[in-house]
Amino acid sequence: MGSLKDEQWLVDYQILNTGGKILRCKDRKVLHNDLIPPHVCKRLITHCLEQNIQLQIYNGMTWQVTKMTDETLEYAKNVGVIPEIINSLEETDWKYGLEGFMATQDMTDVAAYIDECIPEVYYVSSEPNCIDVMAKGVSKWNGIRLLADMLEICKEDIITVGNYYNDLDMLQHAAVGIAVANAVDDVKKRSRFCNREEQQSRCRSRNYYKNVKS
Repeated sequence: MGSLKDEQWLVDYQILNTGGKILRCKDRKVLHNDLIPPHVCKRLITHCLEQNIQLQIYNGMTWQVTKMTDETLEYAKNVGVIPEIINSLEETDWKYGLEGFMATQDMTDVAAYIDECIPEVYYVSSEPNCIDVMAKGVSKWNGIRLLADMLEICKEDIITVGNYYNDLDMLQHAAVGIAVANAVDDVKKRSRFCNREEQQSRCRSRNYYKNVKS
């Protein structure tokens, strides 16, 4: 997790939080934001605090952790943002709902609790040794589809590019889904195109796009 730098606002829109949040960059307006319900936030945060499990909380520009680890601190220094350490539920904005959670070192414990006790959310692996936790129904493809509907863009005109498990749905649903060269094997196998050699993939995607348009 890192702060948005100036150059990142030069695009027209950003889809964040694994598809749960859509920003219009010219005026930085939030067009859509799926929140995890307050009662779910309360249960998950309380459990992690009581069991000394690290849970990372993200909401807007706020980044909080239930405990700090050496790995998290090193990552935070690299991205230039230090998370706030919380010791109680009241230190969070859970009463209004939260955008999402992330788990790294303790992701097995977090995932097990979600599987057993919290059917209102789900988790997906977003990078090695890391899971993102979102409200049910949130995904990158759903975020893209919502923005496409707002802009009256047809599915046939959408190209997606990704490399990890949280990219799978958008790679499979878009008219053209391209797995980049460093994508994990499962993503490469399940994508329409695989960028094994950059120039060849560009040609294939252009040809496919022309066929779809015609």
